[in-house]
Amino acid sequence: MTDVSKAIDVLLEGVVPERVAELKATWGEQQDRVRLQDGGGFLVHQVYGTVQVNELALKLIWLIGFTAWRAVDAYAGILWALQITHQAFDPSALSSLSGQSEADAAFDLAMSRVRDLSSSQTIADFEWPADVPFPSEDVRLRDRREHAIFDLVCMAGGYIFLHEIRHSQLWRDGLNPEQAVVEETQCDDYAREIMLGKAKEYAEANGYPEDLVRAKRTIGVLFAKLIILTITPKKSWSGSDDHPAVKDRIKGVLRGVSDPVPDWFWSTCAALLAAFARHYGVIDKPIPFASNQELAMALCDKFDAAGAVG
Repeated sequence: MTDVSKAIDVLLEGVVPERVAELKATWGEQQDRVRLQDGGGFLVHQVYGTVQVNELALKLIWLIGFTAWRAVDAYAGILWALQITHQAFDPSALSSLSGQSEADAAFDLAMSRVRDLSSSQTIADFEWPADVPFPSEDVRLRDRREHAIFDLVCMAGGYIFLHEIRHSQLWRDGLNPEQAVVEETQCDDYAREIMLGKAKEYAEANGYPEDLVRAKRTIGVLFAKLIILTITPKKSWSGSDDHPAVKDRIKGVLRGVSDPVPDWFWSTCAALLAAFARHYGVIDKPIPFASNQELAMALCDKFDAAGAVG
């Protein structure tokens, strides 16, 4: 195993720079807080106070993040048009629109690549897609779109590690709740608070509009939830003794959003959820909605094991 604690420190310094001093005080700066280890499958967990991650998990976080943005490309504009014309969201009907079936097919292809990577024994067994930058220390991003996706993927990764850091802190301090599912919720709450709790201070110190900072970070957290959705077996979406239902974890992010938000925020959230819901076949009938916020909340409820296909 390789110590990658400093690399995760750098990630968090970029994602939540206003919380760095606090994280150093509560989590520490010593070696072996995060270890990179071998092994297949998606591995990010806490063991005896150390966060362990494997290369496959890091690559999947990246690939799912770049795949998620295809959802925005495919649905953000359409959902805006449906909202202003008071039409229901019906993927079957939309597929007849010019270019929509191609956009859906591109998303499905990207998701199939995610499944291929997830089932690979090693990274070397997987042919990295030419249209996605390969994650490396000297990664080359080709345009502003890829730079924006890169930021969101980093935020998603930061959130995932913050969740595990809280597990590590609870274990270290002997504060683990008796019920594992309660601990999972506490770790979700901790990660979200670190991401958003002092966004106002960061925005004011750096001359950014607070609503833009909070919106971008929230989309990053939503990316993290879609990563969790993707790597969780569909039979487990409804939750277990160890983990809350996926739909509740997603909805928890959206319920925490407060006004004001930028014009694009709810259409982006709804587009992300719409593409994943269509892909997994969980929409059984048209969904009427008065706003993209309402549609996003309704789509959360569709991610249930009983409705999943495939």
